[in-house]
Amino acid sequence: MSHHRRAFRWLTLVLFLAVLLGITFSSPVATSPVEVIVQAQSSEAAAQLVAAYGGTVLRPLSIIDSVAARVTADTVTRLRRDPAVRAVWPNRKVQVTSQPDRRARRTLPEGHYASAAAGVNEIHEQGITGRGVTVALVDTGMPFTPKLKRGRGGRPAGAPQDGSLFYKDRRTGRFVLYKDFIDPNAKKSQDPFGHGTHVLGIIADSTPAEEEDGGTVYAGVAPGVNLVVARALGADGSGTYADVIAAIDWIVSIRDVYGIDVLNLSLYAPVEVPYWVDPLGQAVMRAWQAGLVVVVAAGNDGPTPASVGVPGNVPYVITVGAYKEARFTDSGADELADFSARGPTESRFVKPDVLAPGWKITGPMPMKSALAQRFLGNDDDGDDDDGEGHDDDDDDDVPVVRWGREKIGYFQLSGTSMAAAQVSGLVALMLEQNPDLTNDEVKARLQDTAALAVDETGNRAIYTIWEQGAGKVQAWDAVFADVERRSANNGLDINADLDVTASGTHYEGYTEYDQDAGLFYISDAPPLPENYFVWDGSTWVWAGDTWVWAGGKWVWAGDTWVWAGGTWVWAGSTWVWAGGTWVWAGDTWVWAGTGKWAWSGSTWVWAGGPLESVTVTVGILP
Repeated sequence: MSHHRRAFRWLTLVLFLAVLLGITFSSPVATSPVEVIVQAQSSEAAAQLVAAYGGTVLRPLSIIDSVAARVTADTVTRLRRDPAVRAVWPNRKVQVTSQPDRRARRTLPEGHYASAAAGVNEIHEQGITGRGVTVALVDTGMPFTPKLKRGRGGRPAGAPQDGSLFYKDRRTGRFVLYKDFIDPNAKKSQDPFGHGTHVLGIIADSTPAEEEDGGTVYAGVAPGVNLVVARALGADGSGTYADVIAAIDWIVSIRDVYGIDVLNLSLYAPVEVPYWVDPLGQAVMRAWQAGLVVVVAAGNDGPTPASVGVPGNVPYVITVGAYKEARFTDSGADELADFSARGPTESRFVKPDVLAPGWKITGPMPMKSALAQRFLGNDDDGDDDDGEGHDDDDDDDVPVVRWGREKIGYFQLSGTSMAAAQVSGLVALMLEQNPDLTNDEVKARLQDTAALAVDETGNRAIYTIWEQGAGKVQAWDAVFADVERRSANNGLDINADLDVTASGTHYEGYTEYDQDAGLFYISDAPPLPENYFVWDGSTWVWAGDTWVWAGGKWVWAGDTWVWAGGTWVWAGSTWVWAGGTWVWAGDTWVWAGTGKWAWSGSTWVWAGGPLESVTVTVGILP
């Protein structure tokens, strides 16, 4: 082999690693400030290290033994060389997983409200509304609510003085807790973007809504729940890892005081490293370890394979994809939404876990919010300009109510954000009816009662396991069905997985890839339904076929072949992947032979073996 060819191959490898890890080859000014997350033995130790190198600590991230910090570019290199530093990550961006559709009409058709789309109205009629269950969400905020105060009145004993705002309705006993991580000095709740209000409305809106049959229903899935709202995404719908992790840290720290049961994360970032290495992935794992039922949006980068984002790629959590209701499809049947992200994950796990409605879901947003203004197409400031009870701007077809002092309009959004919010509300109903369920048992029950899309014989799947997971959730069965009680995530040890020292153990799923055939598959999987355990990565197209969503059981939920795969092993000073792997090249999968990636504590290093030249693309939500 010539020296030129060898040099070219090494250059190709270096460029591949640079793209994979998000490294740029520009020459940064040594003194240029950058925001990073520094992990050490503890958050306090990380803070001391940052200070020792002349950096500024922005906030502690105790949940992952880290701090967010501002340092110079050359300091990043020095920190990574310090043996007391476990990892240094860039403070990456996170964003919401929704997209505007159109305004809701003043008279809404049946099924556009979240409660009808999720099929929970009959559950409400049984008196199950989520009362006594507390759902937390990390998002863009909530509308201005004057009754939210900093005082201790009504708060449970032991509640910390942490700058949060609180209100408890003495008549119903419901409470709302709000904390702003974007504007820590804020004295009022706010949602300048609108997404958070839409998500919390899907979960908990108790506003009465009229249906076509003349009946009155609640707009939200779990109108009786308590709410904990952490604002960690800004006015443009995006935020940083540090703010989101800090919000999760806060929610976990007050879980016992406020009785928090469920955490909704309708947000997304592209995958760059395995789930257990990613700092946001670690924080979400800590939340699950603490007992929270964590419900996460899969992301909107479908139908591409391996498009599930962070933290939906974390194997423990409930990752939710989205489907279109039959009223919106040409086939006249419920269909998987094209935008709904697909698996497998970077560590070969099956995702999403379940599907929920995520197309044109009606929910509330402040009329002044950025998302609402996109719908209205004007500069409506939400004011009563003519003094006659309505705005001068053209918003007459938007149902408008007042929440406190703020005008709220009802708009339709699509996305896995909406689907995840419905599952979070459904989990609240499940926990009111079955309060002793653990988070692993909740996940298993959702899967066991889900319905797969299959042909009329039930022998052929319409979508593969990496597209529909266990299928679409069945609300009534999830709450009331008499199913065997079991735990999901068998074969995984979250305590060992969270250990980033040499004694830790990390996992991969059972997805395999046949490069010659161009197929994903799972070895030793059941033979039926056909097409369920094999996928060529192409998108299903309706060709006049008919199919059903067959529910009642999830017969492949034993987890032994899904979760307990290969592990990461400690090889001296690095983590080494035990076994071959494949990498996504933007439009195809490339097998990386028998070589291995090694984690050096701050970067991934190729540890030998053949590797094809690839270009890695990173998806960003619209």
